Amino acid sequence: VEHLLEQLSEHVDHDKDGSITSGDLMRHIEEKERADMMKNAENEMKLWDNDKSGGLTLFEIQQLTGISEEQEEEMQILSESFEAADDDHNGHLNVKELGHFLMPAFAPKVAAVEAKRAFKDFDADGDGKLLMSEFHPDEAEGAE
Repeated sequence: VEHLLEQLSEHVDHDKDGSITSGDLMRHIEEKERADMMKNAENEMKLWDNDKSGGLTLFEIQQLTGISEEQEEEMQILSESFEAADDDHNGHLNVKELGHFLMPAFAPKVAAVEAKRAFKDFDADGDGKLLMSEFHPDEAEGAE
């Protein structure tokens, strides 16, 4: 067990002070999640990048998701998320950008688009405010 703790400490104790703080642990978890995100994005790029261009266009992602032009709201969400993830604005998502597109939590601009979409989904009356009855209808009904 002591040997395992030493190995863990080598990877997690970022400031090398001989102790693991919650900050060290959170940083380690975030680094691991980012590495996993990149590996996942690399694998997805290999599967989806049929023309081997090293990037995916909005059209290619649209084809992969099965979203048609007639699905205006879904297409709007897809387009906004794509644009937010396309950091260099070249019309193609590279591996890093695809990772952000797939896991918005690591990309503030993409997360903001997702949050805006989620807010819109919950704001049933469109007044720009969330009421408990909109956010959690079952709980609001029980309160009456």
